[in-house]
Formats: sequence, structure tokens, C-alpha cells
Amino acid sequence: MPTDAGGPRVGRTEFAPLDVPIAATEFENKFVRRRATRRTIQSGSPTLSLSGREDIVVSITAYMSDDHLWCAILLNIAEEAVSEGEWLTAGGAYRAFERTMMLHQTREEYVLLPALERCPGLKPEIDALRAEHIQMRSLMSRISAALEEENHGRYLSLSESLLQLMQRHNIREEKVLYPLGDELLRKQRHQVISWMEAVRLQ
Repeated sequence: MPTDAGGPRVGRTEFAPLDVPIAATEFENKFVRRRATRRTIQSGSPTLSLSGREDIVVSITAYMSDDHLWCAILLNIAEEAVSEGEWLTAGGAYRAFERTMMLHQTREEYVLLPALERCPGLKPEIDALRAEHIQMRSLMSRISAALEEENHGRYLSLSESLLQLMQRHNIREEKVLYPLGDELLRKQRHQVISWMEAVRLQ
């Protein structure tokens, strides 16, 4: 789990740069506002610093589900841009989606899933979710290639397949895995969220 000499390193949430300058600020502002409004204040709980300010601690379910929403928004923006032939906008949105998804999966695979694997009976479900992560990354690689080729039909077909897989995957996580995490890791919940917040992609 990511730590430094002083414990988990909690800092600014990183956002992937977009090719469209106007969109970059708009995306980030929406994301920060959504996180602020969806989080629930926990009396006496420590806070996480997000985007240069103090924010409130959430449940694992709320914290991770927010990533799902943001990924879906970015993928839909990219798909709409491809449909309209706006390849520059599509490229910026898709690269932001790709980085956000990779960060989300890294948080799960290096922090949350290992913590839950110690709980009896969860390994088959966790193995299935990991397998779906691999399927997603394969689709993402093929979508990226279609984007580079500006292949309209192939991009939209693969993007739709990815969105359907994400929807099925997200339901299982939001209805089963994350609530179990909140229950089974309730004593370590704040620390687990801090570790996930500290994860950075290279």
C-alpha cells in the first residue's frame, strides 16, 4: 500500500490533461463539485485534502462509485464527439477517461481488493472482478487504436461494448463489493480511503 515515512500520503487528486483547454477546467470543476456534494460528513473523522482544500471523508462505496460516474461521463463525451467527427475533443476526453479508469483500477487492485481478500469467501468474487478489469483494459487498448485511426464505426462499436461491460461490473461493485468493504473494513475505512487517495500513476 502506498505510504511514505509519515504514513499514507494524501494530496491533490490528479487529473489527466485534455487536449481541449476549455474542457479541462470544466471537467475538473464538475468533478470537484460532485465529490463535495456527494460526500457525507462523519463526526470527528479526519479529512482528506482534495484539490488544494480540505474535503470530507466518505464511505468506500461513495468514494469509489464517484469514479464510476466520472468514467461514464468521460466515455460518453468521447463517444458523442466521435459521432460528430470531433476527433480532437474525442481524443482529449478518451485519454482523460483512460487515465481515470486506470487510476481507479489501480486503487482497487493494490489497496481495496487485497484488503478484502483476507475476508473468508470473497476470493471467487474478487477473482471475477479482476478478470473483468483485464477485459476492460483489452477493450480500452483496441478503442485507443481505433481513435488513432479515426475509425468511426470501430470506435463506436468497441466503446459500446466497453460501456456495457462497465455497467455490469459497476453494479456488482456498488451493490456487493463496496458495501462489504464498508462493513468488513469499518475500523480501517478511513485509512483504506487515504491509501487509495494517495495512489498515483507513473
